[in-house]
Amino acid sequence: HSSLAATFELIIAVAGTVLYSRATSLPESTKVSEKFFLLITFAMVIISVIVLYISQSFLRITAKLSGFEKINISSHKCMGQAYSSRSCVFRDISYDFVSKEFKYYNPNKRQIIAFEGHFPLHDFPEKFVTLKSMVHRETLYWTIQKVFKHLPPEKSTKCIIHDEVLLWQSMQPINVGHVIMDDMYASFKVTENLGLSEKAKLQVILMQESCTNNVCERLENLWFPSISYKPVSHFQDFLENFSDCSEIKFKKLYVGGAGSSSMLGNLKYNGKYASKTDGYPIGNGFIARSFDRFKARVLERNKIHSHSKLKTQILLYNKTKMISNGSKILTDRSIVNLHEVSEALRKQLPYYEIKVVDPSTYESFVDELQDIAKTRVLITPPGGVMFMSLFLPEGSALIGIDACLGPRVEDCGNVEIQAIFSFLNIRILRYTPELRKDDFSSISNIYRIYKKNMRLDIERLMHLLDQALH
Repeated sequence: HSSLAATFELIIAVAGTVLYSRATSLPESTKVSEKFFLLITFAMVIISVIVLYISQSFLRITAKLSGFEKINISSHKCMGQAYSSRSCVFRDISYDFVSKEFKYYNPNKRQIIAFEGHFPLHDFPEKFVTLKSMVHRETLYWTIQKVFKHLPPEKSTKCIIHDEVLLWQSMQPINVGHVIMDDMYASFKVTENLGLSEKAKLQVILMQESCTNNVCERLENLWFPSISYKPVSHFQDFLENFSDCSEIKFKKLYVGGAGSSSMLGNLKYNGKYASKTDGYPIGNGFIARSFDRFKARVLERNKIHSHSKLKTQILLYNKTKMISNGSKILTDRSIVNLHEVSEALRKQLPYYEIKVVDPSTYESFVDELQDIAKTRVLITPPGGVMFMSLFLPEGSALIGIDACLGPRVEDCGNVEIQAIFSFLNIRILRYTPELRKDDFSSISNIYRIYKKNMRLDIERLMHLLDQALH
């Protein structure tokens, strides 16, 4: 009751429409017998459709009662041409506790499981997908073993996972911005492109070691409820819940980062290889509207209401770092003269609320979202923190401070932000430091360059604020 029946129904529908149109458009002089014949033929077409649906329903009920309805092989769907650009959704596969392998059951030895370099693959290679959103440091590769048999019978319902599951490896869990864009948005895009329903219950399982510090735990908590419908778990911890099972069955499993990262290097790949299938990370190229859908998803699931009327808050979001003893220190990308800048803004913009924050200011991600959602202008140093501008209300502005690693404007940061958010209704303004060519004579000067970058000229900043507010 699949494509053959659907094709038959389409033929019947077209034939019926033509017959009915012919019968009703005949002139009055036409013999009654001819009209009657056409209408009778049309009625027979309608009856055949009804009979077809009744027979299909009968077959489905019979299959269900006899047990033939159950699928007894594994199946999958993939996008992308190579492990760095591939993402897949698997149905009805298992994980074997003894061999510690994922297993794919299908007796068909001639089955084509994927294409790589325009050649068909009949078995899963050792590097089938990457679990990170981009091939990066310490990237894990994932594969599955093909078993030329039908699925074994289900021994216990306790060993079946009915939730839709995403296996993922965090890209670079060092700050909120990187987790949001290189993990949460990347996984959202991958699963959406593979057909995940908006109402589906997706459980995120991280293929990495458990957290050993508070910063890591806080960043992993960002997944819930924005992407995962329950707090994320780590794979080894997840397996402990099934200690009584010899193997567990996944009804639906998503794997493969598919080059979905928003890091600068990946943006270059996406631009250069946009129309090629040579294995570079292009499997999930940037889709402008997906940012809007991701933003809406995060705000909705965290119960944040966007403000239709722009507020008067100017947010100075500085970068800081927590060290092992729990104290907070500045980084090479922190605004050096932050107090001087904030006091000057309060004097020159008395009708605006000037608020100074850093990552440790907020108790939770929800608090941070609420603050961003009511901000008129966001001023941030370079780095992942700029990705929080995604949640700014429409009509607001971001003033991003560039981190320059060369004397040309092209050597300065914020390329990601301009490339990603240029289509959003948010103004992107760049504060590019005035540096001399001599500043870049030696790579040993990099820390001095950063500090020089981060000492803001108040007059230049006010000029950008004037553009942002008017």
